[in-house]
Amino acid sequence: ASGLTHSQAHGAMPYCRFHRAGQCLKGMACKFSHEDSLQCRQELLLPHTRGREARIRDQVLFCLSDDNVRRDPYFKNLLASSTGGWIGIESLVACKRIQLIDATVQEVCFALRGVSEVELQEFPVGQEAVRCVQPLVWPWAQEPSLSQQPLKRLCDRCPRWEVVVEDLVRRSWCCLKRSTWPESLLNEEFDLLRAKVDWRELKSKRAGAVTRYTAWYVAEGCCCRYEYGDTSIQPSARPAWLADIEARVLGEGCGLQQHDWPDSINLNLYEHEAHNVGWHSDDESIFRSCEHDCLIISASWGAPRAFEVALKDRKHESGRPSVFKESVRSMVLHSGDLCSMEGLFQKHYSHQLCKGSSSQQTPPPPMPRINLTWRYLVQHKPYCPMSRES
Repeated sequence: ASGLTHSQAHGAMPYCRFHRAGQCLKGMACKFSHEDSLQCRQELLLPHTRGREARIRDQVLFCLSDDNVRRDPYFKNLLASSTGGWIGIESLVACKRIQLIDATVQEVCFALRGVSEVELQEFPVGQEAVRCVQPLVWPWAQEPSLSQQPLKRLCDRCPRWEVVVEDLVRRSWCCLKRSTWPESLLNEEFDLLRAKVDWRELKSKRAGAVTRYTAWYVAEGCCCRYEYGDTSIQPSARPAWLADIEARVLGEGCGLQQHDWPDSINLNLYEHEAHNVGWHSDDESIFRSCEHDCLIISASWGAPRAFEVALKDRKHESGRPSVFKESVRSMVLHSGDLCSMEGLFQKHYSHQLCKGSSSQQTPPPPMPRINLTWRYLVQHKPYCPMSRES
């Protein structure tokens, strides 16, 4: 049978789903069809993978993709031991999948030239390396499209929302709505929030310095605590005096009917520009924002501050929360501005509230800012009575 192709040797068989993903290592010994699977992949998923150069490129990009790195211990270990995320091309060609197509270091370098998702280092010779500059999403790992799974976003409900991030592949959106409300009204609301809320200080783990003040409001009957690392914030019932602010933000600003309003509010007070929040995602289990579409609405009062979003770097060698710097998008949030994060934004993106320029002064001058963030509490804590109800 040495002169026969795989399909001739095995006859008509079902497609090999592992070969279709470039993961089958059995070769001719595989009991499923490789010839038809490759043709299906070329026609349906990767129409550009007909030449050898493209085949090498696609196989290398698959190996470096988020979907593969999460499962493949070989590439997981390579990244863990790397410097700056760089992987040697020699280590790539030593991978069994790359060996199946018998690619050389020179062929891999040639195939990766001009690929925007990676940075290529071709010199010095013998030290060729590559690293990702943004997450690689393989076609069958893409999130559902809007046609497959419709989603009514705030920009579909209400006018004047600007789209800052529109990532259809990752089903992620970040939008901004500039304020048109009177400054006098915003100042009154700022004073009300500052005086009425029972603010609790949050401190950093390392230095023990105060990073901001916070509070946590939930619906009546809920007792879910909000946790910041080792710090647990007790919930407070949603106060009646907040109703007018919510009507303006959620009703007038977002076009939501009252029965559709989110049922939890996280409040934060930043006294000066040294107070901040570093890179993070709102991916707590009570919101299940990495599993389902999640709408997060944020409103600002007081001093302006830079707010940044960026794609997560899950494979960063430090193991700490990190982002792809090339994907950072920055916006300045002024008093009255609204910002939304929608879809699966928390699964694929991180965000931060940056320190301001005056943070280096000792002490920093007062520049107070208040932020309210509305979210839907989807999975109540086991100790919460509403957990049994849901």
